[in-house]
Amino acid sequence: MVTTPMAGQSAPYPYVRMCFNLLLLLTLGSLTSFSIWSSKLREAFPFWTAHELQLVYSAGLFGAWSQPLGGLLYDNFGSRKTKMVGVTLSVLGFTCMGVSTQYPSSPALVAFFYFLEEQGAATLQVSITCDAFKYFPSKSMGVTMGLCTFGFAASGFLWTTILGAFSNLPLPAIFSIVGGSIATSVLPQFLYSSRDALEEQTPKPSLAKYKNALFSMRFFVIWGVAVFLRSPTWLIFGLLKDRGVASGIDGVALVGACLAANSILRLPMGWAWDYFIHPHVSLRKLMACLALFFALGASLLVADALQTQGALVWVGCLLCSSVFGAIAPLANVWVRDNFEAEVRGGVFGAHSISISIGNLGITALFGPSSTTTSRDFLNMSVAILVMNVALLAILLAYKEPKQEAVNVEPSIVAVTDAEPYRSEAVNVELGPEQKERSSDRV
Repeated sequence: MVTTPMAGQSAPYPYVRMCFNLLLLLTLGSLTSFSIWSSKLREAFPFWTAHELQLVYSAGLFGAWSQPLGGLLYDNFGSRKTKMVGVTLSVLGFTCMGVSTQYPSSPALVAFFYFLEEQGAATLQVSITCDAFKYFPSKSMGVTMGLCTFGFAASGFLWTTILGAFSNLPLPAIFSIVGGSIATSVLPQFLYSSRDALEEQTPKPSLAKYKNALFSMRFFVIWGVAVFLRSPTWLIFGLLKDRGVASGIDGVALVGACLAANSILRLPMGWAWDYFIHPHVSLRKLMACLALFFALGASLLVADALQTQGALVWVGCLLCSSVFGAIAPLANVWVRDNFEAEVRGGVFGAHSISISIGNLGITALFGPSSTTTSRDFLNMSVAILVMNVALLAILLAYKEPKQEAVNVEPSIVAVTDAEPYRSEAVNVELGPEQKERSSDRV
């Protein structure tokens, strides 16, 4: 019997792949720059109403969070084909939007093109996240998710800054720049993915596996995070400026501070999870602690709605924005650690679209009809607080299994990434002929 050491005992972190991932992610968040070029859209279509202009934005927002398509494509056809669909939809959407602005077009048609573009961006984002699940070491998954979520969040600030600095650009030029950046940034992904020899060997999921995943308590937890915490925060983001003005503070400064808090905390939280928190506290308990801080922020917003105090709005909005940013990488880590590899794309997509649907629901039910005074935000603030209390109940009621079976498979970047393989050896049993040849050599 011959014993040989297992190769790749300590695989290095795939920095090159992460650089390519960040390069692409930094091009995908142009949705937040809509406020920069929406005035040009109104100039191109002067007979559109404000409601029709909002329809275009809403279609783009829904496309940005409609990620089940990308997840299902990834699970069944792999990373490269998913990226091809994503970049095709994105470039096609921007091209059609640019052409439509040169001719009389209906708001529904432009909204459809914007939905296509953002659906393509969402599909690309899903493929990047699922690549990270698959090819990055488990021991650094928090840092990896922190980098990925930070890259996408930072892209919104990047495009808003760039397009704001070149405010004289016509709409076709804006769409060409953003679409061309996406198409160019995805090229290294195709070149690098040719090295993924095992990429297409993941077994395709069955409907039964999706059903077991989506109707499990594990998914109920991440669904609760999406609907009861992340969805309400998007409503807060959409009304930050108005909320600040209604409470007598600088609304623009409040927007900038909250968006910065949302972006900056993602990487530190992922790093802290990997190297400090993980050995001592479970992911469920950590998310419960963050939900508690979010409840505190929502309580301050309720207090301000009852009796206007600008300081309460500052602290409350910053707390909610910070928790929103900190929990983003942790939610992705939950998907990675609690679901089998072949269904993670679909689970991730279902989690993301839950955010979009939840946001539509809470906006329709509790969105303020007026934003003149802080009292106008009372119903919304109370609803957000109650929803977060419901999330806390879900997180505290969830019983963690003693050992998760889905965590045993290693990541492809290092076959020996899983802990049980770290010091083992491969035993190769030789047949009679090989034994005879081996003894002859000796």
